[in-house]
Amino acid sequence: MPSITVYPLNDLTALDRAVNEELSARQAVIAQHWAYYRREHKRPLKARSGQPDDNVILNLAREVIDQSVAMLFGTPPEFELDQADETPEEQALEAIWAANNLPLWCQDVGVTGAVAGHVFIKLAPTPLGGVRFIRLNPRYVTMCWRADDFETVLAYRLQWQGGNDVVRQDIIDMGGSWLVRDLVLAYGAREWTVTSEVMWPWAWAPIVDWKNLPEPEARYGQPDLVNPELNDTANLVASNTARILKFHAHPKTVGTGMQATEIKETTVDGLWTVANPAAQIKNLEMQSDLSSSAMFLEFVQAQFYAEHRAVNLTSMKDRLGQLTNFGLRTLFKSALDKLATKRSLYGMGLAEVSRRALLLMGFGDWPVSVSWGDPLPYNRLEQVQALQLERDMQIVSRKTMATELGRDWETEQARIEEEDANQGNVGEALLRVFDQGQGVPMPRANMDLGDGAG
Repeated sequence: MPSITVYPLNDLTALDRAVNEELSARQAVIAQHWAYYRREHKRPLKARSGQPDDNVILNLAREVIDQSVAMLFGTPPEFELDQADETPEEQALEAIWAANNLPLWCQDVGVTGAVAGHVFIKLAPTPLGGVRFIRLNPRYVTMCWRADDFETVLAYRLQWQGGNDVVRQDIIDMGGSWLVRDLVLAYGAREWTVTSEVMWPWAWAPIVDWKNLPEPEARYGQPDLVNPELNDTANLVASNTARILKFHAHPKTVGTGMQATEIKETTVDGLWTVANPAAQIKNLEMQSDLSSSAMFLEFVQAQFYAEHRAVNLTSMKDRLGQLTNFGLRTLFKSALDKLATKRSLYGMGLAEVSRRALLLMGFGDWPVSVSWGDPLPYNRLEQVQALQLERDMQIVSRKTMATELGRDWETEQARIEEEDANQGNVGEALLRVFDQGQGVPMPRANMDLGDGAG
């Protein structure tokens, strides 16, 4: 691992020696996970040239990643400062997130983190006073940290191919300040050339990073895929089953006690007859419906979802209408526990991105809180009845009830007061008419109540 014992780091070649081996190994894992996500799976069966491909590819890996990201960012989080009223700082934060297209940005960050295991966001001030939140590709980013404390990052290295040249940027902690150094390795050259060196004017780095899932003994986080090879096993079983059905699903007609020349075709719908009375013709059919193969495929799929703490929705489609709110959350218990962990990690990362963005825009140092929505659908009637029961017990306020039901308390209060005022105006008008001796006008349908003579 690229731990650094010399501090501060000034040697141009030290980063290369520290990170190259680790970076290559990490890039291989990330490339494998992206291949699974993009349905570039191993082909379990060989397909002959010119023949149909019998391989069945079930992309379980993408399903568990997309499910995890949907639970995390299906509804984008909201950002608030530690004040009751909306402030110019909060308005600026909302505007900067809107400029960075928060919903799509979160989806991309969620998928990248789930595949690679770690998230890197670079903050880049814009000429008009805004801030871009640049999603860095984890394949090209390496961190260096103290040998005795891997939570303390001493350097980030970004390296990518720029045409025929290799481009590199080192962001190094110089002891209270950060040096941003750009380098290039020209095509055919053996040494790096420094193209610029700039001191970052803040005590923190222009990069915010966080783990996708905890990895206690590593600086990098854990991806959502922990055993993608199990997806290959499912594909092998499904592909073998498909090939067996291809060749043996239909009965095979077999004739015995005759020569091929004795078979004659009639004109009755292509029927074949045999002149030899001793000949026998039978149909060979499969003696098994491959139920054992189907059960084993179901077992492998269930194990894949369980190991990745996800829910196989196809296995519960017949029970969805019977699930209560409690039952649904029990079914998603492991997935919700995983979500709580990811929200903690992503929440801290997003809050730090927001805090540094406010500093870059000149709004001062504000603590930012991140709030999340409910990731699961729910039976609204059950929720209303439960809240009403708590209200009857006088253990919950109407404001809390409105919040739990997704209502804005202040907005609804204003509307209720307006409705009450309108109702009061109508009542007062009716009383004035009555006091003036004109009586209360009745609907016409109630006026024709005579004996029918008229």
